[in-house]
Amino acid sequence: MNDAYYGGLFDGEGNVAVYKTVEGYQLRVRITMVNKAVLQSFQDRFDGSLKPYKGKVNKRTGSTKARDFWVWHPNGSKVEFLKTIQSHTIEKRPQIDLAIQYIGRFGEGAGGGVKRTAADKSCQHWYYEEFKRLKKV
Repeated sequence: MNDAYYGGLFDGEGNVAVYKTVEGYQLRVRITMVNKAVLQSFQDRFDGSLKPYKGKVNKRTGSTKARDFWVWHPNGSKVEFLKTIQSHTIEKRPQIDLAIQYIGRFGEGAGGGVKRTAADKSCQHWYYEEFKRLKKV
């Protein structure tokens, strides 16, 4: 598999956004699928974390709402991964561009324990809202 394949797959199945957390805001980059082999290739190419998750079970009926699935996300450089696939994306290109800007401003860490100014928090909130807007486009 090559970088164009990874970019195309991430374009369709991946997720990049800023989320609110109890500690502030966090940039997440991940891809979720039921096919472990495909995500294992992401792991082999880009390193990161590959974890299994169980589908949800309806407690009232006992039926499974979703199949078991796998989630991969980069542990190391998110910006390196995003820049590698950036030119091979269409749908998620605006989110990827925005994520690279966000990393340039706030770094790659989750932000836990980092003291942010009111201006930083306001700026992070703007990114959070912009990612939400782009998701609806």
